[in-house]
Amino acid sequence: MEGLAHAAHCNSAESKCKYCRSNIKRLSKRKKCDQCHALLCSKCIDLHPLILKNDTEMNTRDQIISRLCSPCFRHYSILDFDSKFDVIDTKSSSISYSDTTTSKEVKDNFRYDQSSSSSPIVFVFAHGMGGNKANFRGHAQEMFDRFGHKSILFDFPGHGSRESEEITLESCAIALKEALKNSGIIYSLPYENENNDNYTTKNKLIYVGASFGAYIGFYLLSKFKKLFSGAVLMSCGHDMTKPRVGIGIWIFGIITSRMSNLQFMSLYTKKAGVEVSRDYIKIDYSSMLRGGVFFEQSSKMFDCMQSVNPADYIPHLSFPLLYLNGSNDWGRANSDKRWLKMSIDQDNSRLKVYYGGDHFFSHDSRFFDDVINEINRFV
Repeated sequence: MEGLAHAAHCNSAESKCKYCRSNIKRLSKRKKCDQCHALLCSKCIDLHPLILKNDTEMNTRDQIISRLCSPCFRHYSILDFDSKFDVIDTKSSSISYSDTTTSKEVKDNFRYDQSSSSSPIVFVFAHGMGGNKANFRGHAQEMFDRFGHKSILFDFPGHGSRESEEITLESCAIALKEALKNSGIIYSLPYENENNDNYTTKNKLIYVGASFGAYIGFYLLSKFKKLFSGAVLMSCGHDMTKPRVGIGIWIFGIITSRMSNLQFMSLYTKKAGVEVSRDYIKIDYSSMLRGGVFFEQSSKMFDCMQSVNPADYIPHLSFPLLYLNGSNDWGRANSDKRWLKMSIDQDNSRLKVYYGGDHFFSHDSRFFDDVINEINRFV
């Protein structure tokens, strides 16, 4: 049915922007979707860029980035937009659950897979700003293939399957709670309160957040601290509340708020092209971009990060914390060392810095295996 609907869309003749339905002026430059050639306005043409070729073919921007209309973007993206979260619980495959999947169906599937794996550990992967649930699919799959640990990957509001939802700290907490509840990982006790004390789990949940997912992770972990047994926080070596860092983030936020998704993706691929020429190859780099990028609410994303001061939350987290960072991460201020000293569980919390690694060190072939093994040792 999806293929028929997409074919009907491609064959339709339109004189309006396919995405926002605004009129296309007769004298304006005719911009079209690279796949179905539907007309798009000057704003929407840059809204849904996508990588359609393998990362080995990365030579120039024109060869690797396609500018698509919304229907084509959803058709060619590796994301399942009907699913708010994915469960990695089988070898080299994943299961996506839609909003129409019944709670019993989800729980029956997960209960079956639990019987086939002795590991009680379930990783909950939280992506970075502008990313989506597919960004850490390779890491989650390795965790199951190597060690039998299952994973949940979910989208934050304003990203992926939740692209149209407004992003706030509270909406992020709701997205996390829904993913855990609807996957059958947590279940409710016969009472309700605002502290989420009425939920419990039989698994050992480990939160794994990177960049944006790590910074707001401090807030999320404090909100659901009775459900988690530990956390891995990557690419979060800055104290966003410090004036110097805050001013830099504020300026960066203003700049990025005026950038399109196409411009963001162009920056990523330009960086990748330079690094590939240095034999510095990202692990499954194309999967990071073949799901799309989502920066339409970038200013609100920055607001969320800047409103979280890790120092306010770390002293209230009794479980161990693992901090992983790249030494060449942009503007890294070594705040991660202070976070480590504040951690309650000093015996099991630790910090590891990958020298030569940048903000995306977790997807760098030089460090990928060690990151996977380090997280496994931690749990």
